[in-house]
Order: sequence, then C-alpha cells, then structure tokens
Amino acid sequence: MSRRRMIIALVVLVCAAAVFLAAWVVHRAPRADEASTPSVTLRLASDTYPLYTGVAWGAVFATTTDVLSGYEADAASARDITNIAAVTTPFERYYAAKLPPLGWVIQQNLTASGPGSNITVYKKGSEYLVVGFRTVFKDLAPDRPEQCPCDTTLYLMSGTR
Repeated sequence: MSRRRMIIALVVLVCAAAVFLAAWVVHRAPRADEASTPSVTLRLASDTYPLYTGVAWGAVFATTTDVLSGYEADAASARDITNIAAVTTPFERYYAAKLPPLGWVIQQNLTASGPGSNITVYKKGSEYLVVGFRTVFKDLAPDRPEQCPCDTTLYLMSGTR
C-alpha cells in the first residue's frame, strides 16, 4: 500500500471515529423532556406523579427530619408575593384530591400549620408523604407580626419513619 493511500485510510478512520463519538454524545445528552422532570421521578413516592404543575420542581435530595427519613423535592420559590394562600391552596387541594383515592390517609398527629407554613402528612402502608410549604417573610419589624411580601416554597417529601 502506498504512503498516500495509507494517509487517506487513516484520515477516513479518524473521521469515522469522530462521527461515531459525536453521535454517541448526542445520544447520551438529556432530551428536553428529561430536563423538565429531573431525578424527581426516581425517588418520590410514585403516587405523587404527575407532580403539581404551575411551578418548576428542583432536583430531589436526601433528607431526614425528627420523624421521617427519605427524599424531598422543592419547587422554585414564589417570590415577593402578598397572598400566600393564592400560591399554596391550589397545591394543597391538588394532593388532597389525588392521594386519598389512592389509599393515602392523613396523619393528624404529624400534620402541623403555622404562620406561613404547613405540612400535611399522608401515610400508605409503611410509607409517608409530606405535602408542605414554608415561607420567608421580608417585613420583620420587632413590634409587628410577620407580614408579606414574602417568598414561599412548596415541597414534597416521601419516606419512612
């Protein structure tokens, strides 16, 4: 084989390898629909799906509270709001309508509510599901109650006791 043919064959081989590598990278890259639902689908209780819409859900992370151990997903905070209920009520109603028909029962002894925050705890078998929200108030004068504007974060947690 002549030197010229050998160089041409080498160039063709390198180009083929580059095309193969590029195709593999494109194939391995997350698709747009995968990016919109991060690893949430891998960790939360299956009955939470489809997730409440109208908010952007973040990645799932491991978490442990005084009572539960499991995984949590937080939605992007609603910022500078003046009406907490306008953000939280549709979220709570969504899961209040969705979970009981699937066998989830509210655990009153673990459910709590306070100024700008709430957790509703559901149980099914040995699994628990927390539907909650927390608020950071921005008007923190020492002589007045907490007031909006505020930032409110919706979250879901599932796990075991």
